[in-house]
Amino acid sequence: MNSLVDAELEQRFDARMWEIYKQAKDRCGYNAERFRGLLARHGGRGAAKRLLESGLSFWSPGLTTLWKCGCLDLTVEAQVIKSEFAPLFSEKELGTAQARLGELGYDPQAEANR
Repeated sequence: MNSLVDAELEQRFDARMWEIYKQAKDRCGYNAERFRGLLARHGGRGAAKRLLESGLSFWSPGLTTLWKCGCLDLTVEAQVIKSEFAPLFSEKELGTAQARLGELGYDPQAEANR
């Protein structure tokens, strides 16, 4: 991927992260202040990488809250594994995101067909 394409993809991912922050607030009443701070400081990709670096077994408060609300589609993990955004992340990060979602019974194919 060339740097221009990569920069455009990163901008789209950043916009998507802000969008899920707002949707989580609207759909679940979840005011994800920590996530908002990560986005403001590190951008979407940087925030996602920080949330994923804690490994497979760590569920962030946001992931847990969105799972309880039935909105796993609004998680960072669900965005990271989308084919559109996957090139921004390492195999390890993608594996972590998929494993976390799998533990919670999230099926991205079923979500795409809704």
